[in-house]
Amino acid sequence: MIATNNLKKLLYSLIVIITALACSSIKEIDNDWARDRNICKKLTGDVLVYTIFVSNKKLYPWDENEMKIYLDSVKTACNWIESEAKKNGISLNIKTIKHNKASLKGAPGKSNESAMKMLQSMQGLTKVNKHYDGISKKMKTSVVKQKTALKPYVKKIKGKQSFAAMLRNQHQCESVVLLFAHKRDKGGHIAFSLNTLNNSDIEYLVTSFDNPSMISYQILELFGAASLRHPNNPRKQSAIAEHVKKHFKDDIMANPMVSRIEEANIGDFTQYLIGWKNEYDPIHKILMKGKRVRVK
Repeated sequence: MIATNNLKKLLYSLIVIITALACSSIKEIDNDWARDRNICKKLTGDVLVYTIFVSNKKLYPWDENEMKIYLDSVKTACNWIESEAKKNGISLNIKTIKHNKASLKGAPGKSNESAMKMLQSMQGLTKVNKHYDGISKKMKTSVVKQKTALKPYVKKIKGKQSFAAMLRNQHQCESVVLLFAHKRDKGGHIAFSLNTLNNSDIEYLVTSFDNPSMISYQILELFGAASLRHPNNPRKQSAIAEHVKKHFKDDIMANPMVSRIEEANIGDFTQYLIGWKNEYDPIHKILMKGKRVRVK
Protein backbone atom coordinates (compact mmCIF):
# COMPACT_ATOMS: atom_id res chain seq x y z
CA MET A 1 0.00 0.00 0.00
CA ILE A 2 2.84 2.40 0.85
CA ALA A 3 4.55 1.65 -2.46
CA THR A 4 1.29 2.25 -4.34
CA ASN A 5 0.75 5.59 -2.63
CA ASN A 6 4.31 6.63 -3.39
CA LEU A 7 3.78 5.72 -7.04
CA LYS A 8 0.64 7.83 -7.19
CA LYS A 9 2.42 10.79 -5.58
CA LEU A 10 5.26 10.46 -8.07
CA LEU A 11 2.79 10.29 -10.95
CA TYR A 12 0.96 13.41 -9.83
CA SER A 13 4.23 15.30 -9.47
CA LEU A 14 5.45 14.21 -12.88
CA ILE A 15 2.23 15.25 -14.57
CA VAL A 16 2.50 18.73 -13.08
CA ILE A 17 6.17 19.02 -14.04
CA ILE A 18 5.62 17.74 -17.55
CA THR A 19 2.65 19.99 -18.21
CA ALA A 20 4.81 22.93 -17.14
CA LEU A 21 7.67 21.99 -19.48
CA ALA A 22 6.07 23.59 -22.48
CA CYS A 23 8.60 26.03 -23.92
CA SER A 24 11.82 27.91 -23.21
CA SER A 25 11.96 30.65 -20.55
CA ILE A 26 10.64 30.70 -17.00
CA LYS A 27 7.68 32.95 -16.27
CA GLU A 28 4.90 33.05 -13.72
CA ILE A 29 1.50 32.92 -15.38
CA ASP A 30 -2.15 32.49 -14.47
CA ASN A 31 -4.06 29.35 -15.37
CA ASP A 32 -6.01 31.71 -17.62
CA TRP A 33 -3.15 31.49 -20.12
CA ALA A 34 -4.03 27.94 -21.17
CA ARG A 35 -7.72 28.73 -21.51
CA ASP A 36 -9.19 28.70 -25.03
CA ARG A 37 -5.87 28.07 -26.82
CA ASN A 38 -4.43 25.81 -29.50
CA ILE A 39 -6.33 22.97 -31.20
CA CYS A 40 -8.18 22.00 -27.99
CA LYS A 41 -9.87 25.27 -27.07
CA LYS A 42 -13.28 25.07 -25.39
CA LEU A 43 -14.64 21.66 -24.50
CA THR A 44 -17.90 22.21 -26.38
CA GLY A 45 -19.52 21.17 -29.63
CA ASP A 46 -18.15 18.22 -31.60
CA VAL A 47 -14.92 16.73 -30.26
CA LEU A 48 -12.95 13.77 -31.60
CA VAL A 49 -10.89 11.61 -29.25
CA TYR A 50 -8.60 9.64 -31.52
CA THR A 51 -6.68 6.77 -29.93
CA ILE A 52 -3.44 5.51 -31.42
CA PHE A 53 -2.12 2.34 -29.81
CA VAL A 54 1.65 2.24 -29.52
CA SER A 55 3.41 -1.10 -29.22
CA ASN A 56 7.05 -2.05 -28.95
CA LYS A 57 8.13 -4.39 -31.77
CA LYS A 58 9.35 -7.09 -29.41
CA LEU A 59 7.92 -6.22 -25.99
CA TYR A 60 4.49 -5.26 -24.67
CA PRO A 61 2.41 -5.58 -27.87
CA TRP A 62 -1.30 -4.76 -27.83
CA ASP A 63 -3.67 -7.57 -28.72
CA GLU A 64 -7.21 -7.05 -29.97
CA ASN A 65 -8.87 -7.89 -26.65
CA GLU A 66 -6.64 -5.48 -24.72
CA MET A 67 -7.38 -2.69 -27.19
CA LYS A 68 -11.10 -3.34 -26.87
CA ILE A 69 -10.92 -3.15 -23.06
CA TYR A 70 -8.88 0.04 -23.23
CA LEU A 71 -11.30 1.66 -25.67
CA ASP A 72 -14.16 0.80 -23.32
CA SER A 73 -12.36 2.87 -20.66
CA VAL A 74 -11.90 5.76 -23.11
CA LYS A 75 -15.62 5.64 -23.96
CA THR A 76 -16.54 5.53 -20.26
CA ALA A 77 -14.36 8.60 -19.67
CA CYS A 78 -15.92 10.48 -22.58
CA ASN A 79 -19.47 9.50 -21.62
CA TRP A 80 -18.82 10.80 -18.12
CA ILE A 81 -17.50 14.12 -19.45
CA GLU A 82 -20.58 14.40 -21.69
CA SER A 83 -22.87 13.70 -18.72
CA GLU A 84 -21.13 16.44 -16.71
CA ALA A 85 -21.58 18.82 -19.66
CA LYS A 86 -25.27 17.98 -19.90
CA LYS A 87 -25.76 18.62 -16.17
CA ASN A 88 -24.34 22.09 -16.73
CA GLY A 89 -26.30 22.89 -19.88
CA ILE A 90 -23.32 22.51 -22.22
CA SER A 91 -23.69 21.07 -25.73
CA LEU A 92 -20.97 18.46 -26.16
CA ASN A 93 -20.68 15.45 -28.43
CA ILE A 94 -17.51 13.36 -28.12
CA LYS A 95 -16.75 10.81 -30.84
CA THR A 96 -14.23 8.10 -29.98
CA ILE A 97 -12.27 6.40 -32.76
CA LYS A 98 -9.16 4.22 -32.78
CA HIS A 99 -6.56 4.04 -35.51
CA ASN A 100 -6.88 0.70 -37.25
CA LYS A 101 -3.18 -0.15 -36.96
CA ALA A 102 -0.93 0.04 -33.91
CA SER A 103 2.37 1.86 -34.13
CA LEU A 104 5.48 -0.21 -33.43
CA LYS A 105 7.75 2.70 -32.44
CA GLY A 106 7.35 2.16 -28.71
CA ALA A 107 7.96 4.86 -26.10
CA PRO A 108 10.55 7.62 -26.56
CA GLY A 109 13.84 6.40 -25.17
CA LYS A 110 12.57 2.83 -25.62
CA SER A 111 10.91 2.56 -22.19
CA ASN A 112 8.26 4.38 -20.19
CA GLU A 113 10.77 5.30 -17.51
CA SER A 114 13.22 6.72 -20.06
CA ALA A 115 10.46 8.76 -21.70
CA MET A 116 9.47 10.31 -18.37
CA LYS A 117 13.09 11.23 -17.65
CA MET A 118 13.51 12.81 -21.07
CA LEU A 119 10.77 15.30 -20.25
CA GLN A 120 12.88 16.86 -17.51
CA SER A 121 14.97 18.76 -20.07
CA MET A 122 14.18 20.93 -23.08
CA GLN A 123 16.34 18.74 -25.30
CA GLY A 124 14.45 15.66 -24.15
CA LEU A 125 11.11 17.41 -24.65
CA THR A 126 12.04 18.18 -28.24
CA LYS A 127 12.92 14.53 -28.84
CA VAL A 128 9.62 13.39 -27.34
CA ASN A 129 7.65 15.73 -29.60
CA LYS A 130 9.59 14.49 -32.64
CA HIS A 131 8.93 10.89 -31.60
CA TYR A 132 5.15 11.41 -31.71
CA ASP A 133 5.49 13.46 -34.90
CA GLY A 134 7.13 10.38 -36.40
CA ILE A 135 4.27 8.14 -35.28
CA SER A 136 1.68 10.58 -36.65
CA LYS A 137 3.47 10.86 -39.98
CA LYS A 138 2.96 7.15 -40.64
CA MET A 139 -0.68 7.10 -39.57
CA LYS A 140 -2.21 8.54 -42.75
CA THR A 141 -1.59 5.41 -44.79
CA SER A 142 -4.26 3.52 -42.87
CA VAL A 143 -6.78 6.30 -42.18
CA VAL A 144 -10.25 5.53 -43.50
CA LYS A 145 -11.38 8.54 -45.51
CA GLN A 146 -14.75 9.90 -44.45
CA LYS A 147 -17.34 10.53 -47.15
CA THR A 148 -18.27 13.78 -45.41
CA ALA A 149 -14.69 15.12 -45.35
CA LEU A 150 -14.41 18.83 -46.06
CA LYS A 151 -12.26 20.29 -48.82
CA PRO A 152 -9.44 21.17 -49.19
CA TYR A 153 -8.07 17.80 -48.08
CA VAL A 154 -4.90 17.58 -46.05
CA LYS A 155 -2.63 15.52 -48.29
CA LYS A 156 0.78 15.59 -46.64
CA ILE A 157 1.24 14.55 -43.02
CA LYS A 158 4.39 16.06 -41.50
CA GLY A 159 3.57 15.39 -37.87
CA LYS A 160 0.95 15.66 -35.12
CA GLN A 161 -0.31 19.06 -36.22
CA SER A 162 -1.10 18.19 -39.83
CA PHE A 163 -2.45 14.78 -38.77
CA ALA A 164 -4.85 16.45 -36.32
CA ALA A 165 -5.84 18.96 -39.03
CA MET A 166 -6.66 16.07 -41.36
CA LEU A 167 -8.77 14.37 -38.70
CA ARG A 168 -10.55 17.63 -37.93
CA ASN A 169 -11.33 18.07 -41.61
CA GLN A 170 -12.43 14.47 -42.11
CA HIS A 171 -14.73 14.32 -39.09
CA GLN A 172 -15.89 17.96 -39.15
CA CYS A 173 -15.16 18.47 -35.48
CA GLU A 174 -14.12 21.56 -33.57
CA SER A 175 -11.37 19.89 -31.52
CA VAL A 176 -9.18 16.81 -31.85
CA VAL A 177 -7.66 14.95 -28.91
CA LEU A 178 -4.72 12.77 -29.96
CA LEU A 179 -4.36 10.00 -27.38
CA PHE A 180 -1.27 7.80 -27.66
CA ALA A 181 -1.96 4.66 -25.62
CA HIS A 182 1.03 2.68 -24.34
CA LYS A 183 1.18 -0.38 -22.11
CA ARG A 184 2.76 -0.37 -18.69
CA ASP A 185 6.26 -1.85 -18.90
CA LYS A 186 8.86 -2.99 -16.38
CA GLY A 187 9.74 0.65 -15.69
CA GLY A 188 6.15 1.44 -14.71
CA HIS A 189 3.51 3.74 -16.17
CA ILE A 190 3.85 6.61 -18.62
CA ALA A 191 1.50 9.61 -18.41
CA PHE A 192 1.85 13.17 -19.62
CA SER A 193 -0.12 15.91 -21.36
CA LEU A 194 2.17 18.01 -23.54
CA ASN A 195 2.11 21.47 -25.08
CA THR A 196 -0.81 22.71 -22.99
CA LEU A 197 1.06 25.95 -22.30
CA ASN A 198 2.29 26.95 -25.75
CA ASN A 199 1.09 27.48 -29.30
CA SER A 200 4.16 26.22 -31.16
CA ASP A 201 2.93 22.60 -31.16
CA ILE A 202 -0.47 21.01 -30.58
CA GLU A 203 -1.61 19.50 -27.31
CA TYR A 204 -1.71 15.73 -27.06
CA LEU A 205 -1.74 13.14 -24.34
CA VAL A 206 0.25 9.99 -23.72
CA THR A 207 -0.78 7.44 -21.12
CA SER A 208 -0.56 3.83 -20.08
CA PHE A 209 -3.33 4.19 -17.51
CA ASP A 210 -6.58 2.52 -18.45
CA ASN A 211 -8.85 3.85 -15.72
CA PRO A 212 -11.53 6.31 -16.95
CA SER A 213 -10.79 8.87 -14.24
CA MET A 214 -7.15 9.30 -15.28
CA ILE A 215 -8.10 9.44 -18.96
CA SER A 216 -10.73 12.10 -18.19
CA TYR A 217 -8.20 14.08 -16.15
CA GLN A 218 -5.74 14.16 -19.05
CA ILE A 219 -8.37 15.03 -21.65
CA LEU A 220 -9.51 17.96 -19.51
CA GLU A 221 -5.88 19.10 -19.19
CA LEU A 222 -5.71 19.51 -22.97
CA PHE A 223 -8.66 21.91 -22.81
CA GLY A 224 -7.05 24.09 -20.16
CA ALA A 225 -7.98 22.41 -16.87
CA ALA A 226 -5.36 22.73 -14.14
CA SER A 227 -4.37 20.14 -11.59
CA LEU A 228 -5.93 20.76 -8.19
CA ARG A 229 -3.85 17.97 -6.69
CA HIS A 230 -0.55 19.85 -6.46
CA PRO A 231 -0.29 23.50 -5.43
CA ASN A 232 1.82 25.46 -7.92
CA ASN A 233 3.21 27.88 -5.37
CA PRO A 234 4.96 26.21 -2.38
CA ARG A 235 4.40 29.30 -0.25
CA LYS A 236 0.67 28.83 -0.59
CA GLN A 237 0.67 25.04 -0.41
CA SER A 238 -1.33 24.62 2.78
CA ALA A 239 -3.82 27.36 1.90
CA ILE A 240 -4.43 25.90 -1.56
CA ALA A 241 -4.82 22.37 -0.21
CA GLU A 242 -7.37 23.58 2.33
CA HIS A 243 -9.22 25.58 -0.32
CA VAL A 244 -9.46 22.57 -2.64
CA LYS A 245 -10.57 20.34 0.24
CA LYS A 246 -13.30 22.80 1.15
CA HIS A 247 -14.62 23.64 -2.32
CA PHE A 248 -13.47 20.96 -4.77
CA LYS A 249 -12.74 17.75 -2.90
CA ASP A 250 -14.65 15.71 -5.51
CA ASP A 251 -13.37 17.55 -8.60
CA ILE A 252 -11.72 15.13 -11.03
CA MET A 253 -8.73 17.50 -11.25
CA ALA A 254 -8.14 16.87 -7.55
CA ASN A 255 -8.84 13.13 -7.77
CA PRO A 256 -7.39 11.68 -11.00
CA MET A 257 -7.11 8.22 -9.45
CA VAL A 258 -10.60 8.01 -7.96
CA SER A 259 -11.76 4.38 -8.04
CA ARG A 260 -15.22 5.12 -9.49
CA ILE A 261 -15.49 8.05 -11.87
CA GLU A 262 -19.15 8.49 -10.94
CA GLU A 263 -17.95 9.71 -7.54
CA ALA A 264 -16.14 12.67 -9.14
CA ASN A 265 -17.39 15.84 -10.80
CA ILE A 266 -16.17 18.83 -12.80
CA GLY A 267 -16.24 21.77 -10.39
CA ASP A 268 -16.96 25.43 -11.09
CA PHE A 269 -13.31 26.48 -11.34
CA THR A 270 -12.44 23.68 -13.80
CA GLN A 271 -15.59 24.51 -15.77
CA TYR A 272 -14.27 28.04 -16.21
CA LEU A 273 -10.89 26.83 -17.44
CA ILE A 274 -12.37 24.45 -20.04
CA GLY A 275 -14.77 27.08 -21.37
CA TRP A 276 -18.03 26.01 -19.75
CA LYS A 277 -18.31 29.23 -17.74
CA ASN A 278 -17.36 32.78 -18.67
CA GLU A 279 -16.13 33.69 -15.20
CA TYR A 280 -15.21 32.13 -11.89
CA ASP A 281 -15.97 33.11 -8.31
CA PRO A 282 -13.24 35.51 -7.08
CA ILE A 283 -12.92 33.43 -3.89
CA HIS A 284 -11.02 30.89 -6.04
CA LYS A 285 -8.34 33.39 -7.10
CA ILE A 286 -5.82 31.51 -4.98
CA LEU A 287 -6.02 28.66 -7.50
CA MET A 288 -5.18 30.94 -10.43
CA LYS A 289 -1.87 32.48 -9.41
CA GLY A 290 1.66 31.23 -9.05
CA LYS A 291 2.24 28.74 -11.85
CA ARG A 292 5.86 28.98 -12.98
CA VAL A 293 6.28 27.52 -16.45
CA ARG A 294 8.56 27.71 -19.46
CA VAL A 295 7.12 29.99 -22.13
CA LYS A 296 8.41 31.60 -25.31
